[in-house]
Amino acid sequence: MNKIAKGADKLEKMKLPHSAGLSFLSKTCDNHEIVAFGKKVIKPVQMMLIDGLEVCPRCEKERQDELLREEQQHFYDNAQRLIKHNTLLRDSLISDKTILNARFENYEVNQDEQRANKQKVMSLSEQYQLGNIFNIFIQGTTGAGKSHLAYSLLKSIHDSSETTSCLYIDIDEMIRKIKDSFNNKESKYTESYFVNLLTEVDFLVLDDLGAEVGSIDTTRQATDFIQRVLRAVLNARQDKCTITTSNLSSVQLKSIYDKKIISRLFKNPRYVVFQKTEDQRVKNVPF
Repeated sequence: MNKIAKGADKLEKMKLPHSAGLSFLSKTCDNHEIVAFGKKVIKPVQMMLIDGLEVCPRCEKERQDELLREEQQHFYDNAQRLIKHNTLLRDSLISDKTILNARFENYEVNQDEQRANKQKVMSLSEQYQLGNIFNIFIQGTTGAGKSHLAYSLLKSIHDSSETTSCLYIDIDEMIRKIKDSFNNKESKYTESYFVNLLTEVDFLVLDDLGAEVGSIDTTRQATDFIQRVLRAVLNARQDKCTITTSNLSSVQLKSIYDKKIISRLFKNPRYVVFQKTEDQRVKNVPF
């Protein structure tokens, strides 16, 4: 029988003054107050003898109430911790579901640059887990494995700590869902939903920055709407860790996004750049 059950059993006995092992004492407990005529006064509580133990029934009730409160708080804290920890699997937006299986262990290395970048990202993951705060920008051609490394980093952090929240967001998919909510009033995927979600997590991957604008060769600027969403998220994450992947060069990014967004993206950065790695998905196509 646990403490709370035992306490409940004692209190139940206190309701039975003639039961065996229980009797009232002439002594009183003077640790309790009531308010009478606007003033606090001592309210003596008659002590009881329960199985040879002197007990104040009110002290005992308060003690049991506190035990129950602590147990409920512990249950609530664990539930909140689980909700936070499950953010990666519950709320991420990933268009390519194979990314869910991405790990450092299954990242295929075919070139020296890939090997070096894999080691660099693994090292950066370790620095994150030590409590260091900085941003990471992973840049390079399509198919180099940027998304694989970014998700592997998040998963390693997620698996190492039950109190940390991680989130992976395909930017193009997010923008589509927000736009869809304009005409779908029942959709939860509003602009405010995503801004709040992306702001709150400890570690965030923004995958494929620039894809939401169009072709890699586009000369278009991001719309005011896209800029507003990204600016709100990045402004609120200046004291948190953000990992961004993109196919675009810094010159292209500066031509698409405003100065504030660029400044936030490259604040306290660590760069992982693929300059030589070919698109691993098409290099063996026989035509």
